[in-house]
Amino acid sequence: MNADPVSAHDARPSSLQEEFSLLWPGLALAGLVAITARTASSWMLPTVDVPALVLALVIGLAIGQIGREPVVAPGLAICAKTLLKVAVVLLGLRVALQDIAQLGLATLVGLVVMMAMTVAAAVVAARLLSQSSLFGTVAGVATAVCGASAALATASVLPSYKGKEADVLFVILTVNILSTIAMVVYPLLGASLGFGDTQMGVMLGASIHDVAQVIGSAYAVSEQTGNTAVVVKLARVSLLLPVLVIVGYVFGRGNVSGKAPFPWFVLGFLVLCVANTLLSSSASLLPYYLPAHGFLRLAGDWLMLTAIAAIAIRSPVSELLRVPLKSSAIVVLATGVCLGAATLLASLLASLA
Repeated sequence: MNADPVSAHDARPSSLQEEFSLLWPGLALAGLVAITARTASSWMLPTVDVPALVLALVIGLAIGQIGREPVVAPGLAICAKTLLKVAVVLLGLRVALQDIAQLGLATLVGLVVMMAMTVAAAVVAARLLSQSSLFGTVAGVATAVCGASAALATASVLPSYKGKEADVLFVILTVNILSTIAMVVYPLLGASLGFGDTQMGVMLGASIHDVAQVIGSAYAVSEQTGNTAVVVKLARVSLLLPVLVIVGYVFGRGNVSGKAPFPWFVLGFLVLCVANTLLSSSASLLPYYLPAHGFLRLAGDWLMLTAIAAIAIRSPVSELLRVPLKSSAIVVLATGVCLGAATLLASLLASLA
């Protein structure tokens, strides 16, 4: 993959203005791709459910030649790294611990086991198919936690290696395709198994990747299914924090070439998660908190979209095409394990009720 861009001048910018002049072309390019993708997803394709993240990826790859221009390289690097970490921090606003506590210990333990099985299956499959355990980790965490956001967050705590960005984009694209299929197929599967509203909500929330896709699929079944699915899904999102810490620790100990720094930004995720929990339960502060909460969540969505656009622009299509097709089998297997474990969890919880 492309090395991190280095300024043509030995000296660092001497002022904030010079720093901005160095970064703004890349920032503007990634932002323009993000705006285009969001616009196309919301307005130009009203009858086709194409996630903006996928459109940003495709557009970014299509204009990748521009990304190799020195003038945009520094700004794109900032988007792909710093803005991405800020977006991961803002994911903490999606989690309120009191909602997750309502699931009960059995559900939470079941989710942890299910997610561990999914990640383990992806890593083992990667090794059996002669692929990097790093790729298996990205694929497994993306499937087990929350799709594209988890893939990007996991990649940010892994050591650099050749083809890393292409691997991440491949996982994001494959996971989105499978998740779109899941929105239609999984409710039919639950109905065929005779699942009630709560069981269906547990299965959908524990197996579908993105929060928006969970909402679209589960509320189409019933309001109770939707409410249950969203809480289960947010519980998975909250587990991104310990997953990132574990991944950063394991790969930072030298088990692979290179070192991964401790993901300090996950502490920001935890701080916002706790703040969201406290403020959302305060009747006196809630009217003031809700506007800020909505704004910051929207900002997080845009930052994540911009980061994906920048990563795609920086990644030549040739690199993505070099990702072996058998890599898709790893993501498919992880998705199958996640679905099977989620279905079993829903059945077991019903029997314990």
